[in-house]
Amino acid sequence: MAKFKYCSICNIQLDPYDTYQVNGMLICGECYKIKKKYPEVSEEELREKILNVREKMKKRFDEFIVVTVPKIEGFMKVEIARDVEKNVNIGYCISTINDRNIGEIESLYIEPDYRKLGIGNEFMRNALDWMDLNNVKSICIGVSVGNEEVLSFYKKYGFFPKTIILEQVNNKYK
Repeated sequence: MAKFKYCSICNIQLDPYDTYQVNGMLICGECYKIKKKYPEVSEEELREKILNVREKMKKRFDEFIVVTVPKIEGFMKVEIARDVEKNVNIGYCISTINDRNIGEIESLYIEPDYRKLGIGNEFMRNALDWMDLNNVKSICIGVSVGNEEVLSFYKKYGFFPKTIILEQVNNKYK
């Protein structure tokens, strides 16, 4: 089992594809960009500013609506995140467990302006916890062609590409 590493400044789990070493510390890409832009700011000041912003954002997006419904063959969980200040939905996660007790994260989406705020991580943790509670045998996630940038996000949770499925778009060879 892989041991996770955390940012020395803001303490979020590090993405192996977005990690930097500065003054002997491992830091996330977000902290690296801020540190690079404001090199005179100490790590302690940077930590305090980032944690304050994250705490404000957490309060702002603390409303998650969760609906779990039985499907014909299994269960489905739908989780929706809302920006309570603007009164708009900003993301969702749809997870299912089929009748063979196999879990799938069917769809996870965050509006672009709300990405990199921890909402996707919250969705993933909630979906995986729900599946663990239901003792699923295995869990899979489908990623559409053209959306490969999400692979590093899923790798943080132990998901790796296994199969590529090809689909015929026109049936002219029948």
